[in-house]
This record gives sequence, structure tokens and C-alpha cells, in this order.
Amino acid sequence: MLARLWKEQRGLCALSGEKMGRDAEIDHKMPRARGGTDYIGNLQWVTPIANMAKRDLTDAEFAELCRTCARWIGERIEAVEAITAQQREAA
Repeated sequence: MLARLWKEQRGLCALSGEKMGRDAEIDHKMPRARGGTDYIGNLQWVTPIANMAKRDLTDAEFAELCRTCARWIGERIEAVEAITAQQREAA
């Protein structure tokens, strides 16, 4: 069943879309720590780094965390670029 799941995902990480290698891991969409089961419908193949980042979050919680992080990082990049532009203008 896990091989079929791999084939359905076309060897791509369910969380990042990256091509996976032999180090791919099985992730629980609803984490076992939160009552999730080993039922095939609750499983997905992911890269080790995606699995480590997700930890015991659901897919929806992980996606929201990623959006929040990306928004924050984007704001910080814009702030640094604005400061850099001001410094160039002042020079």
C-alpha cells in the first residue's frame, strides 16, 4: 500500500512538492500524537526536512504556519531593502 501511495504522489513530497529520494519518510496527516491512525488515508510521503518541520501539526496548521512565516520574512526583507535604499540616497 505504501508503494501505491508513492506512485500516486509521483515520488513528490506531499508538503513541499519536491522530488523525494530513498530517505523519504511517512507522515501522518493527523499526527498520531493527536489521535491519528496508521490508516493509509492518513498517511503521506514527505521529505525528512518537511516531516521535521511539520512535527505534530496537521497539514492545515502547518500550511498556516508556513504562510505566517513567509509573510513575516517578506516584511523583514522589505524593511531591510527600504533601509538600504535610504542609506544609498543619503550617501
